[in-house]
Amino acid sequence: MKALIIGRFQPLHIGHLDLAKQIHEKGYELIIGIGDNGRERTKRYPFNHKEVKKMWEPYKEELKAKIFRIPDIPNDSSYAEHVENITGCNELDTVIVSGNKHTIDCFTKYNRNYKIITLERDLKSNFPEICGTKIRNLIKENKDWKSHSQKVKKESHETSLNVKTKRVGESSEEGSDESDDDYYDKSSSS
Repeated sequence: MKALIIGRFQPLHIGHLDLAKQIHEKGYELIIGIGDNGRERTKRYPFNHKEVKKMWEPYKEELKAKIFRIPDIPNDSSYAEHVENITGCNELDTVIVSGNKHTIDCFTKYNRNYKIITLERDLKSNFPEICGTKIRNLIKENKDWKSHSQKVKKESHETSLNVKTKRVGESSEEGSDESDDDYYDKSSSS
């Protein structure tokens, strides 16, 4: 059985990693869907999908995870099908891991009946003090945010997060030559 964790991970933090590890330890094949609004950085979304993917990379092997970019679409009723086409997931072999009501609705309404795993009901947060909004506010205020985001693997800080401390509105040169085709995990079928 697959478990799809779908989110923007702005930024990826220890709470996200803890949830992914719990899902992996329950025996699920982990699929990570990184939401992409396709727009410039904002205060709410200071990292683009390529930067978020780099944050996940140090954990990919350990979690045996597949990572996919999930571009936004303007139609909630087609969103589950959109994600299925990208990831190869379906409601017969995949559970959705999310605490976001909008995401849950996209996978449980519109003739979809995915099983949902939520933090509130099915998992226990070992890091309740970690909050993406608080971390984004630290970024916006140019304060130390990295110590609040990832504590599991130091190299993730160094290879991903330290590189990406540009202010909202600045472009990122690193990885700009990476095509979206290189971003998709080609081994999704099974």
